[in-house]
Amino acid sequence: MEGLIGLAGVIVGIAIGSGYSFWATRRSELAAAGIAAAVLGEELRAMRLDDGTGSDGHRALRDAWQDQRRGLVLYLKPEQFRKLASSIYAPGGGGGRWDAAELTQRVDALHELFWKEHRAPMSTAIFRAVSRNTARRQARGILDA
Repeated sequence: MEGLIGLAGVIVGIAIGSGYSFWATRRSELAAAGIAAAVLGEELRAMRLDDGTGSDGHRALRDAWQDQRRGLVLYLKPEQFRKLASSIYAPGGGGGRWDAAELTQRVDALHELFWKEHRAPMSTAIFRAVSRNTARRQARGILDA
């Protein structure tokens, strides 16, 4: 009997440790994605204030993309990532790209999503993972809309 209680304790301990490890990793990934979206959104707004005519604003946006894109790659389909990149490198729209206003709106929506998910308690993260309503799925929906 004592052996079964000990075994049950080990199984519960592993389950709790695995859940916490999942949650901690997820929060770290969401923080990186949230920072990436926030920085890109800020640079897009700065470029738009400059009417998109100044090369400094566009250079700052490209530099921000180079620095921050790793935080977003986990949450986007490859074609979404490519569309986002091409929209940042040439934010005028056309050719399957978003214009600067639409790009800013989508990046801001991603920032809101990642911030909300980052702040969610562990139970919410686990429930969403089980129900398949993950931040990845929601982010992809924002970019597919």
